[in-house]
Amino acid sequence: MDKHYSCLECNQSITQGVFNFSVQQFGVPLCIYHQDWINQMSEQSTIEAISLYFELKQRGVPAELEKFDGFKHIDIAIPEAKINIEVDRSSQLQLRTSYG
Repeated sequence: MDKHYSCLECNQSITQGVFNFSVQQFGVPLCIYHQDWINQMSEQSTIEAISLYFELKQRGVPAELEKFDGFKHIDIAIPEAKINIEVDRSSQLQLRTSYG
């Protein structure tokens, strides 16, 4: 029986070849569209922010990478929980919770 592979971002079905390449390159399964997306995001996000983002996504957390809040870009946002995560340059995490 063939194993089913899907993109972590959009849940689109992907081939085993795309799965293997993505896991080797990015550490997570991504469709070709989202492989291109994460390559573009890596120009504005740190590897630490991207890694944390994917760890959250793998655990089912509805996180958003580089979310614009109307004033600035937030490294990782979890809007449903009103949590914004900023990853500073020294690779330490700062959690900021927004109440609204």
